[in-house]
Order: sequence, then C-alpha cells, then structure tokens
Amino acid sequence: MEKTTCNPDKGRLVSHEVQYTPANTIWFEEDDPEGVYPIRDIHGALLIREPGYRTPLLI
Repeated sequence: MEKTTCNPDKGRLVSHEVQYTPANTIWFEEDDPEGVYPIRDIHGALLIREPGYRTPLLI
C-alpha cells in the first residue's frame, strides 16, 4: 500500500510503498490517543504512525 509520510529531513511529504508484516513491524495498543500505534523499518529508517488519521513520521 502506498503511504504518504512526513519526512523532517527533507521538510516535505513523501510517498512510500509500505507493507506491514509481523517481521518488519512492532505493534502497540491503539487505545492511547497520544501514543504510537506501529513502528516499521523502511529502507533503513523508522516509520512511526500515531493512532487516528495523523500523517506518519519517517525518521
């Protein structure tokens, strides 16, 4: 699935092809509205997604 992420190094939004699997993703409980939902390794960087409709962050 294609995902638009916020890349602070580039200072803009970027699109990435992302596949969430148990091998490359760490999942957290979604009940904390200020917490982190999944963290995924993508091309040597971390893709961090918060619960809800916020833009994922690529660091």
